Amino acid sequence: MNDRLEDLIDQYCAGCIEESDFVELQSLLRESEANRQHYYEILQIHSDLHELVDTELHDEQETSPLTRTFTDTIAGEKPQASVSTEGSTGFNRIFPTQAWMLVASVSSIAAAFLAVVVWQQSRSLHEHANQQTVLPSGQERKVVSVVNAARSLRLPTQITSHKTDSLAILQQVVDPVWNDGEKAPRVGDELTAQTLDLQNGIVHLAFLNGATAILEGPARLDLINRQLGVLHHGKIRCFVPESAHGFTIETSTNRFVDLGTQFGLDVGIDGEQELHVFDGEVEMQSIQDRGTAQRIVSGYAISRDAPDHDWSTVATQPTRFTSVEKLWGLKQRSDQRRYERWKQHIETVLEDPDLVVLYDFEPDASEPSRLTNQKSDSTHGTILGCEWSRGRWDGKYALEFKRPNNRVQFNLPGTFDDLTMMTWLRIDGFDRFFSSLMSTDRFDNHHIHWHLKSTGQIGSGIKPPSSLRVLYDTEETLGYEDLGRWMHLALVVNQTDQTVTHFLNGQVVGQFPLHTGSEKMRTDVFGNETWPIRVGKAELGNWSPAEDYDEWLVRNLNGRIDEFSVFRRALGDQEIQRSYELGKPNS
Repeated sequence: MNDRLEDLIDQYCAGCIEESDFVELQSLLRESEANRQHYYEILQIHSDLHELVDTELHDEQETSPLTRTFTDTIAGEKPQASVSTEGSTGFNRIFPTQAWMLVASVSSIAAAFLAVVVWQQSRSLHEHANQQTVLPSGQERKVVSVVNAARSLRLPTQITSHKTDSLAILQQVVDPVWNDGEKAPRVGDELTAQTLDLQNGIVHLAFLNGATAILEGPARLDLINRQLGVLHHGKIRCFVPESAHGFTIETSTNRFVDLGTQFGLDVGIDGEQELHVFDGEVEMQSIQDRGTAQRIVSGYAISRDAPDHDWSTVATQPTRFTSVEKLWGLKQRSDQRRYERWKQHIETVLEDPDLVVLYDFEPDASEPSRLTNQKSDSTHGTILGCEWSRGRWDGKYALEFKRPNNRVQFNLPGTFDDLTMMTWLRIDGFDRFFSSLMSTDRFDNHHIHWHLKSTGQIGSGIKPPSSLRVLYDTEETLGYEDLGRWMHLALVVNQTDQTVTHFLNGQVVGQFPLHTGSEKMRTDVFGNETWPIRVGKAELGNWSPAEDYDEWLVRNLNGRIDEFSVFRRALGDQEIQRSYELGKPNS
């Protein structure tokens, strides 16, 4: 194996590979099966080391270099030591002696293992996927690989949503209606130069220079740069700290320049304008005559009815513009309305005769470890390790899945010709190659899995009893920008149409033939035979495999779930869209 390949793989695993080197690594992997096999084995060792250290140390160190949150990575914050030892380095303080001994031991084993796998690297991935291994007891077990190695090549530390030309962040919203709904920004989005065309509602913008603004619809605002916006019509209230001195809002006729202030500006469709200065000073300039300027100080307001009319002094009206306090009050009332609407929707759903399981994730004070199935007095879940947290709205609960032992166990007996699963969840990190949504303990005899992949794919699989699993993986649909957001996922197995379909936020993001799945070279091993889909003993947010079906046995979810349901029929597109619309939070 050439040294250049080794060097590129090392850089990739360390998360410091350059884009040009990444392209070279892709080329080397495409041109040689031996290279791909070597890459596959090295990445497995890399993953095993992280999983082992992560599992052993999670009780001792909650913020080790291997378990830093995405927020820490974005902010560039270094993990802090829980115990300070004079003369020791910061890294040694957060990585105790026991950890170094563990890593050293595992690394020695890994080195020996690597020598073996390099010697065996001529085997193809297909042979590896179907190999038989021998247990110490002498009993044989089947090992089924569920990874398409060619599609698993991703930069592990790449932040794909980070934009160098970002101007602001959409901080908060209250019931927004955008004129272009398909391209509507979402809470947490980084906004580049663009037009915000708000038909109704309120949005809170945080500019990257420190200024913030509350825009009330109907309004149209052009984001030009971090210091400049153009308001065509609508109301805006700006909060400008010293760091953003000179922040400017323009209209068709005037320029309003901050001099350390808080001000409100109202621009009508017909050109009428009002400026209210609540704190500090604003300098008003004419767009046509840059030589003239007028300063308006705190406690004063000016107005004019038309572009060609003179300005006149009017009384300031702070309550005419939405303050931060008022915004949060409006948001709480909006959340409460949405929460009540969702509860009414749930009452309707419970009347569906095909509903089998509905976990609404509301705590049961009499049985704290039980996740109650609201549909019937059976198939209740057992909560293990998870902690209760805030759900989509204030007052709505969710379970938080963080550690490798967090899970909800349940048992759903019987078989299903058609099946629909839906959930509301929030992803907080792509920590594992697989993050389980719902996984059955066994994975044979038509059992089904549903998961996310660190590549951003939404995936599922069904295991025929005498053949390699069939995968149904979408394209790369999720990204780092989705972390911390609530999303609605649905998986529909429809044997009448012979399809498996994935939904994200009410929209189809992948549909595949039931018998061949998403793998292009997959052959149909069932023909027209009906598949009796099974669940049985299963888990939400984790996986406890009855056997070592593959190498990725640690699949705990990093995030929250606050609703999960199962139907014994294939829900239609409109039903899933309606479920999303009636359950979505402010976004």
